[in-house]
Amino acid sequence: KSIVQYTGISNLDFEGSCRVDANISIKGHPRSEVKNINSFREVERALKWEIQRQKNLIKRGKDLIQETRHWDDKRRITIGLRTKEFEKDYRYFPEQDLVPINLEKTFINKVKKELPEMPNERIKRFQKEYNLSEFDAEILVLDKDIADFYEEGVKSQKSYQSDNYKQFCNWLKGDISRWLN
Repeated sequence: KSIVQYTGISNLDFEGSCRVDANISIKGHPRSEVKNINSFREVERALKWEIQRQKNLIKRGKDLIQETRHWDDKRRITIGLRTKEFEKDYRYFPEQDLVPINLEKTFINKVKKELPEMPNERIKRFQKEYNLSEFDAEILVLDKDIADFYEEGVKSQKSYQSDNYKQFCNWLKGDISRWLN
């Protein structure tokens, strides 16, 4: 979610517009494809459920089958839709309009340099530059707008003392966070 927000790919308003399919398997067993997942939080829930379902079947000595399952976010369970015995059952279609491309290393490096600062990089910088704990930095960086606001706030302070950085962080995590929620 943070990477999507930091790169500007989306405004994160996925209501009704985000549907995810996820594949998961326990090592050495066939995979399940879980369909109809509608948010990042639900992806996590669906995959946790599916892992546990597969583990329970294995414990009971049941064979796992390669299948497509539906995520029911109301009941928070997966429901079998259809089995997939062979790769051909997935009905992959080659895209005729896409031609193979070879990207040169110089182009790839140029694009990497133009990417905005990613959340994990910003967390490390907040720890180093503002002397914040990893926990505090992660909380701030989780939401790009909050992290941007924090940086503007500390930059506007006349006194750049590290206790002010921590104090401002606590204020954002506490009073402001409660007010916004």
